[in-house]
Amino acid sequence: MFEEPLLPLGSAAPSPDENRELAGLLSAYLTAGVPDGTSDLEEFASRHVDSPWRASLLTNLGVAWRRTGHFSKAYNAWELAWESAKDLGDQRGHAVADKALGEYMALNSRLGRFDVLQKLLEEIRGRDIHGSAWEQVSNARAGVVADEQRARAFVSMRTTWPGRGPGGWREQLQDTAEDSSVPLN
Repeated sequence: MFEEPLLPLGSAAPSPDENRELAGLLSAYLTAGVPDGTSDLEEFASRHVDSPWRASLLTNLGVAWRRTGHFSKAYNAWELAWESAKDLGDQRGHAVADKALGEYMALNSRLGRFDVLQKLLEEIRGRDIHGSAWEQVSNARAGVVADEQRARAFVSMRTTWPGRGPGGWREQLQDTAEDSSVPLN
């Protein structure tokens, strides 16, 4: 059904009513067989903001939405899942947070949102990340480094490019053009 197990997180157990509701929604989702037919699950996550199921559900919905081309929904789901699970100290909470973080960073990298990535990299400094999330975070980090190198190269090119500054080709061409009847500007 989902890429990762659906796990309740945190110290509070979900209520039996919440479990029944989510089980019914998951069963309906499977029965429908429509990969992007997630509106009922999305509504559940919106109504149950304090649910132990929410971070795991959002992380998995994000993957489903990425696969079906709903990138904005995936982006928002992973951001919310990361924010709600990042401080959980247990192994399951840490794993769900890492998965959400990895997916969130990978999408930010694809979108060229290096400012967001830079902030996330600062936030997770020292965090022990495992599995596929480690690879996604490493790739995002490499993207930030490459972006910084491109920016430095661009600045360097702009300041050293022939034609910029005194004696450059524009100035030389202007000197030559003073004797010409063809305007250069």
